[in-house]
Amino acid sequence: MKIHYFQRYHSKENVSTGNTMLLISRLYHYSPSKFHTFLNSLVGGELQDFETDVVFDMQFKSGKSVPDGQIKQNSFNIVIETKLGKDFDIIQIQNHLKAFKNEDYQVMLTLNPYSMTSTQEAAVKMAVEAENNTFSKNIKHIHASFESIISLISDVIDYRDFEFNDILDDYRVCCSHEGLLSNRERMMRAVTVGRTYEDNLKYKLYYDPAVRGYSEHGFLALYKNKGIKAIGKIINIIEADEINGNLVIKSSTTAVTIEQQTNILAAVESSKTYGWNVERDHKFFCVDQFVETDFMKASKFPLQGTKFFDLDLLIGTGVEKSVMKIATLLNGTTWQ
Repeated sequence: MKIHYFQRYHSKENVSTGNTMLLISRLYHYSPSKFHTFLNSLVGGELQDFETDVVFDMQFKSGKSVPDGQIKQNSFNIVIETKLGKDFDIIQIQNHLKAFKNEDYQVMLTLNPYSMTSTQEAAVKMAVEAENNTFSKNIKHIHASFESIISLISDVIDYRDFEFNDILDDYRVCCSHEGLLSNRERMMRAVTVGRTYEDNLKYKLYYDPAVRGYSEHGFLALYKNKGIKAIGKIINIIEADEINGNLVIKSSTTAVTIEQQTNILAAVESSKTYGWNVERDHKFFCVDQFVETDFMKASKFPLQGTKFFDLDLLIGTGVEKSVMKIATLLNGTTWQ
């Protein structure tokens, strides 16, 4: 049974806010330095001198005296306002600004699945400037989407952060379940394969245990030998069991074709040669075709588990998102 870190099956804004706060607080307690990097990235580098770590000083000068030591930590306050729709209530934002007192670093974070309109952004900026000028505060307004939170945290952790990768994956799946991610179709999920690579290409699919969660994505990338070697566009996700040579379909995102049934049965049979048992309780991610490429990982550590890529960030927002185009543009390039 899959253990979830974050609440599900609710659509209330306070649940989404609570889950996001829990994610960020877990990052802070997991690694203050990585939290520091995340927060600076979130605010666009505006808090370059921001330090979240506890500082230990010996024999430092303080005015006219030199105490033997000091333990200190800067204070910060992040106030979050979440809307699942596109509009924020400016009066509500103005009231939230009163929550800031004398903290060293003050961030008003608005959070929803969308980009903030220029009109809304100008209104919030005016409210923040009025509060800062009137009460000598130093509030920074930052708007973020659930996608950007996931992306920024993904950037500060690596494959060795096994526990936190599980936490982030569960947050991603939770956001996907609640419909908070708007970039699902342009997301590419890299998965690790080895001996099955030729089967993946031949049968145009990838399989995973059905209990393993995933956030919705439009493209699948096969990773082996320190690089992404093939990319396919997902056309169906099928949960099925093989019983006495027949395929019993439990669920699918679209109608299952004869070709997909034949490929799944062949892949199940082939998996036995690797000592695996995928006859029961597996999902099969079927693609139209896999196009081979050579998109190499530049950093020395190999990929373990999965990694999501936003194709808009990889190849551009106005670029055609066909598998052939993506594979061609990424071929011979690198990623960290």
